[in-house]
Amino acid sequence: LAPGELGVIAKTRLEPGDILAWAPTSLLLNKDKAVDLWGDAVADLEDRLAIMLLLIYERCVRGEASKWSTYWGGLPSFEGDVSGPSFLWDEEDWEWLQGSDGYPASIQMHNAVVDMYDSLEPLFKARPADFPPDVFTAQNIFWAAGVVASRAYGDDAEGSHLAIAPLVDFLNHKAGALQLTRFGNGIVAYSHKHYEQGEEVYVSYGGKNNAQLLSQYGFVDDENQEEAVFLRTGDHLLISEPHAEAKRRLLSELLDGQKADSGIYRLPFRPREWQGPPPPP
Repeated sequence: LAPGELGVIAKTRLEPGDILAWAPTSLLLNKDKAVDLWGDAVADLEDRLAIMLLLIYERCVRGEASKWSTYWGGLPSFEGDVSGPSFLWDEEDWEWLQGSDGYPASIQMHNAVVDMYDSLEPLFKARPADFPPDVFTAQNIFWAAGVVASRAYGDDAEGSHLAIAPLVDFLNHKAGALQLTRFGNGIVAYSHKHYEQGEEVYVSYGGKNNAQLLSQYGFVDDENQEEAVFLRTGDHLLISEPHAEAKRRLLSELLDGQKADSGIYRLPFRPREWQGPPPPP
């Protein structure tokens, strides 16, 4: 683990299908608990926004009195302890992403959080007793957005029934591991393989390319099978003589019937099955 990072270590030998971690429904941070706290004021908010507000309230207002008080110490501040999701980075750090899909993804998510804060300001002004202005600041909104982006679990790609599962959310990602499972009594992580005592255990964060991993979690996977290069015929793939018609037919087959002259071809990542010769001394 890198400095500041946390993970989950096997305390005993584990078999495929064994439970790695489990968070009961009573401990989940979700919209239902925000509605229990503030009622109709947050009932129409997206799950993501409601959980962000709940995080800030429990951590900064209730503090030690919160039922999750022991959990806060394990969360990052994103202020030098870990890099965090790239949408939290400074503009000068974004420059390192120029030319990659991570650059627009980071800026888009950053701007989305700015819009979130703007949309919440009327609520804060209307109910200052519930949302103290010295607590529900833009800085804390960005912190909460980083926590939700990197730790919340949803039932599908759209993030339905979004929730943060304390302890379970300390599991790090590895391709090929199992994704989290929700039951009526909580969220569970299962082992996908044998683990020896002392090994770090993993889950999968789902099929995400490196731009998504970087902007939501703050890391990339060098062997990410979701990575791909997109080539547009006419711009990157030029159909010219000789054998122009044969090239069109081949591209049309590769593009699943799209017109070869205007299609977009997805070239997925493939692990190399050969190793080139060593470099000269």
